[in-house]
Amino acid sequence: MSTPATAQSGELAEVLAREAAAAGATVHGPMGLDEAFTLIRSLATSQRILAWRPSALGIPDAWDRLTSAGLEPVSPSVPADREARLAALADIGEIDLGLTSTLGALADTGSIVVASGPDRPRLAWLLPNRHVALVDVDGIHPTMAAFLDATQEPLERLSHLAFVTGPSRTADIELTMTRGVHGPRELHLILVRR
Repeated sequence: MSTPATAQSGELAEVLAREAAAAGATVHGPMGLDEAFTLIRSLATSQRILAWRPSALGIPDAWDRLTSAGLEPVSPSVPADREARLAALADIGEIDLGLTSTLGALADTGSIVVASGPDRPRLAWLLPNRHVALVDVDGIHPTMAAFLDATQEPLERLSHLAFVTGPSRTADIELTMTRGVHGPRELHLILVRR
């Protein structure tokens, strides 16, 4: 028997999935964590993936799950020294998948809220061609105003807050649409029930 909160989160998940797909994202789920990590493995085109730390993903054993699936999670760090920075960027620049969680999601626009900061490097969702975001179905809000009213995260401690709607796309002067110029070509939202 579903509760009113479960029914509402299910309805919001349906709206989010519809709006996110209309914006070009691929939506999976809702599903449990085991199924989500199996899906992440199938989406990875190589062993190495850029990933937020388990504390930022909100799943204490996330990196153990990734390693058990045959993946090598890498948390990007960029040194201040120019030569070391260029070498680090060249090393991680070939990684095709970035894994993050979300601070929340907005059903009405199909957007996810990504907060960068400690253990949440922006490179994990901006650099790879494929961004995979874990979206807790209980963190889906009907609107941005509802998200801002409900958030428990002290927003002033975050270095960056982004509302992401679909994969990166841009158009040239002739209005030819291109994906992946300023960010990921693909955005996969995995709706997770915990």
